Amino acid sequence: MTYLRCWIARGSAVQHGVRQVVLGVILALLVTTNVFAADPSGGHFKGSGDPGQGLAAESVLSGKQPAASGLTTTAVTSNPYGCYGRSDQPHASVHVPGTVDALGWTICSYTLPYEYVSSTFYRQDCLLFICWWTQVDHKSSSTVSWGQVSVTVAHTCANSDAHLYEIVSHHEARGPDGILITADTGDISPAALSCG
Repeated sequence: MTYLRCWIARGSAVQHGVRQVVLGVILALLVTTNVFAADPSGGHFKGSGDPGQGLAAESVLSGKQPAASGLTTTAVTSNPYGCYGRSDQPHASVHVPGTVDALGWTICSYTLPYEYVSSTFYRQDCLLFICWWTQVDHKSSSTVSWGQVSVTVAHTCANSDAHLYEIVSHHEARGPDGILITADTGDISPAALSCG
């Protein structure tokens, strides 16, 4: 890092021009990464910078029923198991000081053979006026207890800088009849927390 600072600070006019080009390329890469970022939420990221945009905090699971051949599917008109997915608002942890966390849940009225939740935790980072979402944790589980499965995603704070945090979750459940139902959830708006 010291070498880079020295390289930026001194040199001829030609070296200065090269430094300007290199710094311009680095800035362009940062902007391009922000504008053309890969979708971190499985298809729900619409380019606004908010990975949970358009997702509800709670959603009833729905899906498709496998056909006899297993090659085609037909739509399920109702949720026969009373299942729903939920993503809780990120918050300062009350159990582990110095961390922020959020929970993702898949909850059914009955204990089913298969219930699953996968949650991803994001923090918004900014450099000057350029902001992007960084994945800080991801967990999934299919361990069912009394008709529900949950995961806690968390991030340990390095400092008290203010950041926005967001959780995006994917939920699945399958009953004994083979019907797979799914939903995606995210908190309604990113939470502003003092945790860098």
